Amino acid sequence: MDKIIEAGFGGRPYQFFTHPTWRFIAISNKKIIKKISEIAFVKSRKLGAGANILLSAGSRIIAAAPVVILIYNSGDLAKLKYKYKAAYDNFGEIIPRAELSAISAAIQNMILAAEALGIGSCCWTRRFFARKKSIS
Repeated sequence: MDKIIEAGFGGRPYQFFTHPTWRFIAISNKKIIKKISEIAFVKSRKLGAGANILLSAGSRIIAAAPVVILIYNSGDLAKLKYKYKAAYDNFGEIIPRAELSAISAAIQNMILAAEALGIGSCCWTRRFFARKKSIS
């Protein structure tokens, strides 16, 4: 697991900042993984045809996973908006794209590392987990 997470920080796929703006939460506790899966399933019931099938299937994949890695953006890069404003007029517009691009590269690096180690993985992107409320 350490090698996979290290791959997410490797290669410096980020600009403007000295460290990545994303954070990883590796979860191996089956109770918490089950709760995450249940949240996905409940959300699937609220969606229209098509999307609900994908989300429902995703919830089963999550439930079967021995480890789930949640990735979130710390927002640290956005704090530099004023520092670089003079050099980049549109820095505020660039930030979200730069962060998304960097996080996507980190995820790709992690999937490649898992594959190299013979470990199955998948990227499942959904924003509905983004909240401050605890799920434990």
